[in-house]
Amino acid sequence: MRVWDVRTGGQKATFTGHGGWVRGLAFSPDGKTLASGGSDTSVRFWDLATARQTRGFRLRGRLSVKVLAFSPDGTMLAYGCTEGSLGWWDLTTGQPRPILRGHAEMVASLDFSPDGKTLASGSYDNTAKIWAVATGESALTLKGHSSPVIGVAFYNAGRKLASGSSDGIVKLWDLNRMASESALEGHGQGLSAVAFSPDGRVLVTVGADNSIVLWDTATAKKLSTLKGHDNLVACVAFTPDGRTLASGDWGGDVRLWDVTTGHELGTRRGQPWPVEKLAISPNGRLIAAAGGRLEPQITVWDVALGQVTAVATLSGHFDKITGLAFLPDGNTILSASLDQTLRIWDVKKGRELAHAYGHAGGVDHLALASSGTRFATAGRDQTMRIWDIAPGLRRTLLAAAPPEESRPAPHRSPPVPPPGGFTYVDVNSKANGRLTLNPGPDSLDNNLAYLPRGDQTFGEIPFHIAEGLLHLSRAEITDRPKMIQGIPVGQKLARLHVLHAAIYNAADGTRIGQYTVHYEDNSTETIPIVYGQDVRNWWNSDDWKSVTRGRVVWVGSNPATRKFKITLRLYLSTWENPYPEKKVVSIDFGSENTDAAPFCVAMTAETGAAHGDDQ
Repeated sequence: MRVWDVRTGGQKATFTGHGGWVRGLAFSPDGKTLASGGSDTSVRFWDLATARQTRGFRLRGRLSVKVLAFSPDGTMLAYGCTEGSLGWWDLTTGQPRPILRGHAEMVASLDFSPDGKTLASGSYDNTAKIWAVATGESALTLKGHSSPVIGVAFYNAGRKLASGSSDGIVKLWDLNRMASESALEGHGQGLSAVAFSPDGRVLVTVGADNSIVLWDTATAKKLSTLKGHDNLVACVAFTPDGRTLASGDWGGDVRLWDVTTGHELGTRRGQPWPVEKLAISPNGRLIAAAGGRLEPQITVWDVALGQVTAVATLSGHFDKITGLAFLPDGNTILSASLDQTLRIWDVKKGRELAHAYGHAGGVDHLALASSGTRFATAGRDQTMRIWDIAPGLRRTLLAAAPPEESRPAPHRSPPVPPPGGFTYVDVNSKANGRLTLNPGPDSLDNNLAYLPRGDQTFGEIPFHIAEGLLHLSRAEITDRPKMIQGIPVGQKLARLHVLHAAIYNAADGTRIGQYTVHYEDNSTETIPIVYGQDVRNWWNSDDWKSVTRGRVVWVGSNPATRKFKITLRLYLSTWENPYPEKKVVSIDFGSENTDAAPFCVAMTAETGAAHGDDQ
């Protein structure tokens, strides 16, 4: 965790406590304390005034914290874990309550009742549970969903609970009668987003069928169905007065809706990237939208009188934007990204004011305190950082230069070659993806983040693993290049060793790509990549086939594969150069646009005789 003093622009302190990914963040109601939970089994409390950890505890067993929630009075912190257990920490006594076990799978959501006496939990076991905080007993198990319960929220002064599931249904429960009051079945497919209006009177459900439904929480009746999006709606946001709803979809459209009438007020069509994050200024006039991996930018619109007028396009991030928030002045925007940076933007001037590399890995989460004076970020470098926003000094926020070791170097030169006649090929100089991003369909938990970095040995061959990778297109993924040219080599070599794999499957014997070797005399040689011979799908199972020419040299996992109880794999291919006396200038990496997309993590050139022979 790093703390910055924006008055001086200097870094005040650095704290690292978590030994794994920080997955849960929660500000206390008074804004003075931040709680964090991680995959290292710990929950930690941080005093924002002193930037020091005040307390913490480690859960027994190998429990990974997934979600956190403070009670309304700030005296308790609840946590939910990936394997289905949960509990809470009593901040008045300084003691954790016993771990509660009731869910069979991961706890995905938590919410305290307004009086703090009851806790609700939603789980991937398709149930929601109601817990008595005083006794820790499960007072009620709410069944009826056929898919994971991804959201729970109390309303009507805590007498009722809404549970949203990926089965496409939101259920409203009367907790006095301990029964389902109604099932809001407004979508033909699963839910992609759920939100309450600021006053809690309207519930919005967004379905994978591209529709948006508004519900009256008092009567559980449908108010209106909002149709118009042609693509999956990924995010919604209310204006502070609750009268207008904004929605963004994967096709790049942002639409405005009158909550009372259900009529569409305006549309901004055809952005070149999916809209996955929305933020609305405190006065409700400006809407900021962000998303996309290939064109990670923020677009701001003025929505006065229902007209959607472009105000600014803010460009600077070079990877997916994962966090977006307006500051109280309504003109300043904070953003976080998987490119490891935090940035601050002046909307009126349409430019970046400053940026910082506080994290040494991608930033996954940004949480703004209700006071608007502090925010927290959590990243894949296993740290959490606190940022202080001093009144009147927002323009200098994040202006301090970070320590050199924390700056990302996605295109740095290769390190000093290893001994033994090997030389690292600078694959990272042509990288178009990162190990912390999924090379397939976008998911924060399906990637190569756990692949060891730096100088590593796989299959007795040294490789240098940097942050970048080369990822090509396939038949159904056209947002990646068909070819990456000019990977620099600049030397003679006897063999080329490649660490690579594919995403998705192809029929055995299908040529899915190739490496083209360019010699100094302008001649070339082609190294084919054949599915079933050189590589297979990077997702592995014990009963899946091996390859006949390459070999598996790394087996690992990520949160997505662990859910299915399978592993990841990378393959080593070795090519014997028929012309070792000729200097190799560069290598091209190409795809055949089949059902499988090849990707490459690293290359190593070998200059001596056959590997293992006398040199």
